[in-house]
Amino acid sequence: MMNDGPVFGVNQGDDNRLGVLDRLIAGLKVPVLNVLEIGSYEGRSALAFSASIGRHCKHGGSVTCVDPWIPYLPTDDISSNETCQRMEDDLRNGAVFDRFITNIKHTHKHVPIYFHVGTLSSFVLSASAAGARFGMVYIDGSHIYEDVSADINNAKALVETGGIICGDDLERQLNTCDPELVRQIRHREYVDNFHPGVTLAVWEAFGKVWSDNGVWAMQKCDRGGEKWSFP
Repeated sequence: MMNDGPVFGVNQGDDNRLGVLDRLIAGLKVPVLNVLEIGSYEGRSALAFSASIGRHCKHGGSVTCVDPWIPYLPTDDISSNETCQRMEDDLRNGAVFDRFITNIKHTHKHVPIYFHVGTLSSFVLSASAAGARFGMVYIDGSHIYEDVSADINNAKALVETGGIICGDDLERQLNTCDPELVRQIRHREYVDNFHPGVTLAVWEAFGKVWSDNGVWAMQKCDRGGEKWSFP
C-alpha cells in the first residue's frame, strides 16, 4: 500500500531553495521541460521539479535522476556530524534508495521521474543519454571539488541552448573568500558554514554566477557552450 505522502529520513531541500528553482523553471517559459538532476538522495528535489514542471509547462516534461546511491561523504565530515553519519549508514544499508523508489511514486501525473544508478560520467556513456538534451541540469551530488568539477563539465554538453545549468549549496562565491584556503579544504563536503568544493568548482567553470539563497545558475547562450549568461 502506498503511503499518504513521501517519507524522508533527513531534512534535505530547503523550502526557500526549492522556491528559487520553481521560479527559474517559471522563467524559462517553455511548453515542455526535461530536467536532469545529479544527486537525488531520497527524491525530495526530484518531486519538487516534477511539481514545478506540471505547474509551469503546458505539455509537461520529465525528470531524470542520476545518483549512485552509495556512501560518499569524506571521513572528516562523518566523524564530526551525526547527520552525516546517519546519511552514510542509510546509503550503505540501502534505506535511502528504498525511500527514493517509494517517494517517486508521488510524481506529477504528467511529469514522470526516471533514474540512472551511477555517476553522471556513466550516464553520459549510457544508451539512454545518447543524443539527450535537457532544458535544465541541476547539480547536487557530491560536493567535493573534483566531483563538482566533473559534473559541471559533463553537464555543459547536456544543456540545450537557452537552457539552464544550476546547482545547490553555493553559500559563498570565490571572490568573497580566501582562495588559497578554499583550495586547501576543497576535499571537504562542508566546513565553516559553506561547501568549499562547490565554491571553487563553480568559479573555475563560470566565474561569478547568478545566485539566490544558495542556488546558483547560468543560462547557455550558444550551441557550443562557450557563452553563458545570468538567467
